Amino acid sequence: KKDPHFGPALIGLAGCYTNYLNFGWETDLQWLDKAEEVLSQAGPSSLDNPEYFRQRIETLLLRDFFYGRDSFDAYLRLAEEGLDINPYHGGLNSILGACHLRRFELYGRESDLDEALRLKYLAYLADPYSINNIVYAQILMMKRRFSEALDVCGLLQRYLDSDFVTLQAAEIRYYQGDLEG
Repeated sequence: KKDPHFGPALIGLAGCYTNYLNFGWETDLQWLDKAEEVLSQAGPSSLDNPEYFRQRIETLLLRDFFYGRDSFDAYLRLAEEGLDINPYHGGLNSILGACHLRRFELYGRESDLDEALRLKYLAYLADPYSINNIVYAQILMMKRRFSEALDVCGLLQRYLDSDFVTLQAAEIRYYQGDLEG
C-alpha cells in the first residue's frame, strides 16, 4: 500500500495468486487474472529481477494448462530475457524446464524432454532442497535413471516433510521393478 509499484512485493503477491491453482486450493481462473494484473504493475521497475520473468512464465504456463494452449515462444522469450540477467537462477531454469516438459507432453519430442532434464538439473544445482526438484526426479525416472531419481527424492525427504516426495520415491521404485521397496 505504501508503494504500489514495489516490484518484489508485487511479484510475491502474483506467486501467492498462482499458488491457488498450482496447489489445487481453488480452481477459479480469476487468480491468473489477478497475478497478471499485479505483474503488470511491477512492470518496468522489475525488469532486472529474474523472479519477475519466472513468475510471468508460470502464469502463462498455468493459463496454457487450463486452456489447452501452447505459448512456448512467449515462455522462451521471457526466459531468455531473465537468464540474460542471471543465467544460474534456479527458479527460472526450473520453470523453463517445466515448459519443455509440457511441450514433451503435448508433442512427444524427445528433444524437449532432454532440454527439460538439462534445465531441471541446473535448477537442482542452484537449489537442491526445492520441492520443485520432484519434477527433476520424475524426468530422471522417465529416462530410466532410477538411482539418480531416488537420490533426489532421498535428499528432499531428509529436508522436507512431504508425503508427495515419499509417494514419488515409491513410484520410482515401482518402475524400477522394486515391488517390495
